[in-house]
Amino acid sequence: MKRGMMLFGALAAIGTLTAAQLPLEEGFEDDLATLRGRGWTLHSTASLARYDGGSQCLRIEVPDGQKRYAELFIPVEAGKFYRAEVRMRAEEVKAHPEAGSNRGAVIFLQWADHQKKHVSGGAFPRGLRGTHGWTTRRVSHTNRIPENVGYLHVLLGVEGQGTAWFDDLRVSEIAPGWDGPALLQPTAGETVPSQRPGVAWEEMSGLSYRLEFSRDGRFSPETTIAGEVSGATGRPAGWLAPGEWHLRITPLLARDNALPTPLAHRFTVAADAVAWPPDLEPRWAWSDAPRPELAARFGPPGVKANLAITIGDIPARILSLADGIVRFQPTADLPAGVHEVRIEATLPDRDPVVSEGIFCNKQPGSRVTFRDGRTTLVDGKPFFPLGTYRDPSDRTDTFDGVLAAGFNLTHDYLFEHSPQTVETTRAYLDAAHAAGLKVFLGIARKKIHDRDGLWIQRWVAELMDHPAILTWYLMDEPEIRGMSAEDMRRIHDLVHMVDPFRPTSVVYCKPGVFADWADCQDLHWNDPYPLPNRPLTMVEDWTRQGRAAVGETRPLWTVLQGHDYRFWQDPKAAWEAHGAPNQPSPEHTRCMTFLALAAGTDGLVWYWGPRSKYRMVEDAPEAWGGIVVMVQLLRRLEPWLNAPRNPADAIELPEPFRAWSRVHDGQRLLALVNSGPEPATLSLDLAPWQATAATDHETGEPVPLQQGQTTLEFTPHQVRLLRF
Repeated sequence: MKRGMMLFGALAAIGTLTAAQLPLEEGFEDDLATLRGRGWTLHSTASLARYDGGSQCLRIEVPDGQKRYAELFIPVEAGKFYRAEVRMRAEEVKAHPEAGSNRGAVIFLQWADHQKKHVSGGAFPRGLRGTHGWTTRRVSHTNRIPENVGYLHVLLGVEGQGTAWFDDLRVSEIAPGWDGPALLQPTAGETVPSQRPGVAWEEMSGLSYRLEFSRDGRFSPETTIAGEVSGATGRPAGWLAPGEWHLRITPLLARDNALPTPLAHRFTVAADAVAWPPDLEPRWAWSDAPRPELAARFGPPGVKANLAITIGDIPARILSLADGIVRFQPTADLPAGVHEVRIEATLPDRDPVVSEGIFCNKQPGSRVTFRDGRTTLVDGKPFFPLGTYRDPSDRTDTFDGVLAAGFNLTHDYLFEHSPQTVETTRAYLDAAHAAGLKVFLGIARKKIHDRDGLWIQRWVAELMDHPAILTWYLMDEPEIRGMSAEDMRRIHDLVHMVDPFRPTSVVYCKPGVFADWADCQDLHWNDPYPLPNRPLTMVEDWTRQGRAAVGETRPLWTVLQGHDYRFWQDPKAAWEAHGAPNQPSPEHTRCMTFLALAAGTDGLVWYWGPRSKYRMVEDAPEAWGGIVVMVQLLRRLEPWLNAPRNPADAIELPEPFRAWSRVHDGQRLLALVNSGPEPATLSLDLAPWQATAATDHETGEPVPLQQGQTTLEFTPHQVRLLRF
């Protein structure tokens, strides 16, 4: 066995491997020709090297900012789960301004179909940046392999620039009886002094966990205490009697419930172990009462403790302690502001347990609600969201592009990429408000990944009185960023404890898991980006799947493609291959917009890339112009966009047509969409709406009707608006 190698189980010898064998162990001990013969794709940036006189390994050097991978396809079976690990080291691995992605030295497990063509999905953990000695990097798990996937596409490489070395690659199935997350505490056979011992393990990215404690190794229901936690620490859901216990930590997947059942660990609760520590979890809500009644969870049942509570500098008196809830109240009136609540539980000869949270009693800058559950209202007035993720200038001190296009809602990634001060954020919000814009305001991802609830609550509380905030934007695509659904629910709850007057929002990019994350936020968004290779009806499909996940009475917004995806990974090569970026075309933008509306979206937000990809206005004038024309049209259609929905709006049309319709002030607007890439003819019957005359809404020209019927010709992806 090579130095530093750790096996998932008994693995086949390297010399007998073929590309079809799992588990796979690759030590890169052979020459490049032999590796290629085993199925490896190795580009000119790949070589074999010995580092510090050690064993041979794979070396990948990327000087120019283009992504370079060593690639291997491994056959896999539908319905199963897989994982991988590799030892790697890095030297001066960093971002490059022309790189489409800058994730560093990486190991990825992509999915491919049975013909080895790319399939959306896979696992993409964070890369290694800077200069690092040898370290083990893992893909902790894949999701369950779907039927259309035939291969894992293993990628080892550098995104950005720099040099990385790879050795001791392992890829294996996660099967029942696997070793599970590495247990850090308690150690095997340890005797613990608490009836609620702390458990810690090595976190697997993006998962929550089921903890099971049983007096017998069979984990029969009558002997098992079970509960679910997020993060990489937890405690039993109840007290453990003295004696031997078995512990099982099962990672939970949002889509498929759980990974296969792992092996159990054994430990002992000491004969004199005490019933300590308790759980203390804030459960209060916003209130402007002079002396509000607050609450916190206190458990599990039967816990004994002395409690001391302060709200800022004001002591609190305990009103009641029953059913696992402690209720308390400040002993003096609270001024309006941000107040830190501290709850301390003590018991003689035991370490105290402290919980902290933020209580806010400031008035909100605005109140955002939803008429009939879906139409956005700001202080009671209808507001149809027409948003963008950034000004095309990439600046936070101007909204010239946003305003020129007619958007009413904006955002900037500054506040997600690193924690910002309240002063910086207020200056941005002040400028947006002065420009007549609302903001979906992101939260620093580091604080979310660190689960720093106190920072998040304090930041929200300091800003919740600003009128520019429309929604708290919790995260982009958490299902691929190492977060679990439980993590997002907790962040949502923490934000709502402070500001229940604005909705929370999250955007998702994996339709198969929409339902599993549906209750993690108030506003579900998804971001279907069909171009260049998929039909525009992808927008309709994802919007409908989102609607199915959240139901008919909850709001759903769609993020539309404004960027030319061909320039995402390698902008320099894309310029050479395609010339200036020109997708989406104005016809694409118009079609995608009305496909989303026809499928039931309640808000529209456009995404285009930062200027490190290309300059949206200067380099893609046709695509930018199409978005501007579309947004300005939608602003003119706001009376219909904000009109109440009605069952009479529905109309049945043959393929490839779709329709969206609303009535305002006695006038019905009907959008007809050719969803396909070919010309098409539509025979339209308006008799059910008792239409005797119709007008093209944009040209003002009459539409010929005979007894309510007409025939219309459509070019590819054309949208026509009729009014009658």
